[in-house]
Amino acid sequence: MTEEQWYFYRKPEHDTIYHRATHGLPLLMEGEPYGCGPHNYRAFEFALARVKEAVQEQRPLRVFEIGFNLGYSASLFLENGCALRSIDIRGVPRMRSAAKTLQSRGGDFEMQFEVTVDTCVRPPWTPDLAFIDGAHDYASIRKDIRYCRDTLKVQRFLMDDWPLRYGDTEKAVLSEGLLALHIMGSMAYCIVPEADGYFTIK
Repeated sequence: MTEEQWYFYRKPEHDTIYHRATHGLPLLMEGEPYGCGPHNYRAFEFALARVKEAVQEQRPLRVFEIGFNLGYSASLFLENGCALRSIDIRGVPRMRSAAKTLQSRGGDFEMQFEVTVDTCVRPPWTPDLAFIDGAHDYASIRKDIRYCRDTLKVQRFLMDDWPLRYGDTEKAVLSEGLLALHIMGSMAYCIVPEADGYFTIK
C-alpha cells in the first residue's frame, strides 16, 4: 500500500453521505484547488463525535471554517446539522454559486468571501471546532491557528493537508503547541492540550 492509497480508505456509507451532501455543488475543474472527497468523511465523523462528547450540550455544534473553496467540506458540516461560519480569501463566481446552493437548503450557515482572519467578521458564538484548510504555508497556517485559538477561543481543530507533501500543517501545529490526537488520511484532529486535561513534564 502506498501513502496515497492509505488516504482514500473509507466505508460505503461515507460515499453515500458525501454524495448526498455535495449534490448540486460545482464539480471540480482543472486548475482548481482540490476539495474534500468521500474518503475525508471518516475524519469529519471522528472529529464531530469527539467534539460532541466534549461539549455535552443539546444544541448544534458550532464550526468555523477557513477555506470554503467549492463548499464540499462545508456541505459535510451542514449535513451533520452544524452551525457553520465559513471564510475564503477568494470569491470567484463558482464559489459564490456553491455558497448560494448551500444557503438555499436552510440551516445555520453564513459565508464571507474575499476576507482573511484579519478582515473577517467574527462569528456570533465561540466555535466548538475550527476546520483549517486555507493557505498551506507555515506562516499562514500559524496565523489561522492563532486567530482561532487566541481570538475565537477555539480548543479543538480539524486540520486538512497534514502530510508534509501538501504543506506545512504539521510543522505549524507543533510550533503552536496543539496536540494531534488522531491522524485520519490527510487530516488531523488536534486540540489545545489543556482542553481535555492533557499535560506533559517540561
